[in-house]
Amino acid sequence: SNQQFRNWVENIRFDPASICEAESLEDLVEIIRTAEDEDRRVRAGGFGGSYTNILRTDGVVVRMRPHLTRVLGFAQGRDAWAGSDGETSPVLATALDDAVRASDRRLVHVEGGITVRELYLALDRPGETSRGRWGLLTMGGSGVLTVAGAMATGTHGMDFNLPPIADGVQVLHLIGPGGTHHWIERSAPRHITDRARVVAAIDDLEPENVHYDDDWFRAAIVSLGSLGVVYSVVLEAREQFGISQRVGSSTWTVIKELIREDGPAFTSNAPWDTEIMSTHDTGLSDRTEAVAPTPRGLEIILNPYRLSDNWTTDPMPDRRCRVVARAEASATDDTTDPTNLFDESSGGLAGGASLLQDFFSNLELGAGIAAFESGGPGTAKDIINGIIDGLSRPNSQGYPISYTVTDTFNPAEVDSPPPILSLEFVISTEGDQHIRMIDRFLDRFDAVIRSGGGRKLAGAFSIRFTRPSEGYLAMQYEEAPSPNLRFCHVELLVLMEVNALTPFTGERQHNDFEGEGEVFVREFYRVAQEMGARTHWGQVGPDAQCFFANSYPKLRDWLQVRDQLTDGGRLSTFDNEFSSRCLTLPTIEISPGCLGFLTNLLRGLAGRRS
Repeated sequence: SNQQFRNWVENIRFDPASICEAESLEDLVEIIRTAEDEDRRVRAGGFGGSYTNILRTDGVVVRMRPHLTRVLGFAQGRDAWAGSDGETSPVLATALDDAVRASDRRLVHVEGGITVRELYLALDRPGETSRGRWGLLTMGGSGVLTVAGAMATGTHGMDFNLPPIADGVQVLHLIGPGGTHHWIERSAPRHITDRARVVAAIDDLEPENVHYDDDWFRAAIVSLGSLGVVYSVVLEAREQFGISQRVGSSTWTVIKELIREDGPAFTSNAPWDTEIMSTHDTGLSDRTEAVAPTPRGLEIILNPYRLSDNWTTDPMPDRRCRVVARAEASATDDTTDPTNLFDESSGGLAGGASLLQDFFSNLELGAGIAAFESGGPGTAKDIINGIIDGLSRPNSQGYPISYTVTDTFNPAEVDSPPPILSLEFVISTEGDQHIRMIDRFLDRFDAVIRSGGGRKLAGAFSIRFTRPSEGYLAMQYEEAPSPNLRFCHVELLVLMEVNALTPFTGERQHNDFEGEGEVFVREFYRVAQEMGARTHWGQVGPDAQCFFANSYPKLRDWLQVRDQLTDGGRLSTFDNEFSSRCLTLPTIEISPGCLGFLTNLLRGLAGRRS
């Protein structure tokens, strides 16, 4: 069909040549080959959660939904059974390696268009009752993303002892240039299938396109959609579990001591001997069974405005923080209706995910924007505090099923997105450099406020943590991580510049912040660059290729895999303007004057040698 593509928050809009819905694997292959015959590029389009031009193309956008969304099958040990269409994945039934079949590992094979929410609901009931209940290792905060999209963009949550969801992938079935099938896994001994068996199980898969290769795997799990279209993946699952959530308030001077490299926030449960929040329950809400919770997740929402409103003489300025802490237990409360997660009558933390939409509608966002624009920093501080409080989900009772806590995105917000842009800076916690970076952000924020001109930032920081990822283009990649290494994700959520009369329905502009937000953002980027932090390429970022080449040390290795896949770059099926500009190594430009100087210098050296 010919229609405009819009990302979720509608700051990116473009007109591809066509938007095609792939109805089957064979149809997906045909769409790619037809596009190539017509000399058109191809990009896979999912939920559209990116704030950048990463998806933009004047070629073909191929959608996996609503057709390529099946659970193809489940397996545990030597048992394999059917997924959503009643048929069992031949890969799980016949192609697994003998060592995997002899283990107790839980595996699920799904098509790439399935959403994270559809997947975790399927895992919660993986076939017969005797199979037990399964869960995802981790997930981000949004269940509406497709699994392929969440993986390709490095989506993460607040689980500080786990890498992102992409690292739970064991296999990728990628359709590359020419509609060629590629089966990609880790190198031996970590791959889970047998080459001969998987070739026999998958039609049109050639033996040379089965890649048990760490370079290929690490390039493909976070690929920005630039290697091909992920038709299906096999993921690792685990036994279902419960999560307790506690929410409280504190200040930055208190919190930053808790989140130092090996701080108590990562090793013990809240409230960490402070008055921040209540303790986690020691039992389930629906029975007397005791639990022993382990620390799992942490998010800090930091209001950058000073509590004192004193921007010149306050000797110890401080800021307000909203803190969300999670603990895990092997047992779960079973009081939530999984078919109605976001209805307040369904139990668990139901209803909390709609607080964003409820807050904006109740506050009348237009009036809030007007108050922000006319008031001073103190008014801005109060408005930001109100939004932070409105976004906070409640404390849990007992230990609800994992996904009822981790999925914080209400499906109702798909059609009513808040006018917010997001930036993300990622830095290692080694040596507490994450705390130094945040302190420098706050120093630059203060300096802009003091500079006058009525400048204000309509935003706040969200601070989360993860373990390193294997993905070469993942924000958390580390060549040889130490056992205790974490990465700190500092996300800045900023209100878009919108029409105060129609904040939800008016036209939105790419990278246009409310007020003079750009002034603050530029300062934050300078700090991040000076400290060697990485920026998330899927969110609002600097419009230059250098942030990729300088911040992602494995870009060269990623490009080598792409060269193998694309015949040295000759096949450009999945390229677009973003990949051509950003996914390249920097070139050194030499001015004519400098070139002349170097030429004369070399001639002089040659003359001396002679």
